[in-house]
Amino acid sequence: MQTNEHAENLVPIASLPTGLLKWGVAALLAAMLVGAAAMFSWPPVYGYGVACEKSEQITCTLERETSNGREIRKVALGTEVVAKVNVEPRQRGASRVFLYLNSGSPAVFAAEFEGGSAVAEADAAAVVLNRAFASATPASARVEARAPSYLRWLAWGGICLLAMFVLVIFRALFRTERRPGVSPAMTPHRE
Repeated sequence: MQTNEHAENLVPIASLPTGLLKWGVAALLAAMLVGAAAMFSWPPVYGYGVACEKSEQITCTLERETSNGREIRKVALGTEVVAKVNVEPRQRGASRVFLYLNSGSPAVFAAEFEGGSAVAEADAAAVVLNRAFASATPASARVEARAPSYLRWLAWGGICLLAMFVLVIFRALFRTERRPGVSPAMTPHRE
């Protein structure tokens, strides 16, 4: 009996005031638009920087630039280091391309490359670093990995399309309805 009494106390959505539903949908769509804009305004990582110096030992400064600022860490790697590119395929979309520094112990993550030429850029970065690592004299090398600029334009294009979609829905929700059979020219002008 309690389940039937409980079911009788529930208010069906159809009986909620139309104005409340309209404003609820409008608030959800506005929150979606703001969330999408925030997500693309503050991406997790803008880019990476790897600066290595070889003297008696090889030490590298690994930089990661995020929306919260720049994170820097120094890593002492020893005397034998190799920069290696690791391509991890995905089920959908482009493969992820990583640059690791191997020195006998567990590999150290250095950077992630993005875009259509990510593999070529990562291979070129590995060549630059390996040249410095293999040098008989003290040497240094610096490489950077940045997200391609076209990804930002595509993201903002998607935000604009979402904004137009939201505006169309807002217009449909808050459109004033006209009486059938009455044209705007037939309504008297009131002042």
